[in-house]
Amino acid sequence: MMKYINLIVLISVMLLGGCHTLDVYDWQGAELLQGDGGAMRTEDGIEIWASGSPSRQFKPLEIVETTTTGSIGVQSYLYGVLKKQTAKAGGDGFILMNRDKDYSSINTSTTTHTVGTVSPSGFVNATSYTSPSSVSVQYNTYKAMIFEYVE
Repeated sequence: MMKYINLIVLISVMLLGGCHTLDVYDWQGAELLQGDGGAMRTEDGIEIWASGSPSRQFKPLEIVETTTTGSIGVQSYLYGVLKKQTAKAGGDGFILMNRDKDYSSINTSTTTHTVGTVSPSGFVNATSYTSPSSVSVQYNTYKAMIFEYVE
């Protein structure tokens, strides 16, 4: 019974997401950039550029890469991580540079089954087979540039 509880917990974490990683890199490059516009929305006072970049001058502050597992609510969760980092860095918004999904399998257990006819002396014509159990895990990575506008 405990094996099934562990499996249910593992599957729940894989579907709903677990913890995340956050890698932050200082910007090394041009001091000021200016794009041609694109697709943007504002959440909690932070600009989220899904494609393109601001058409007014901005200063890149840092590059951020965050990864989490799961398949439900991933975008909202990772946008939340990026918004927090943007606020922490003193930025006005972030520009999504890359979104990746990667899949991997995790073996959870292996079960051996024996099937046969039982007689008083033991198994007769017994056959054993093994069935491995595995769970597919989705890894989601977003890479973004955090920026501030130049007044």
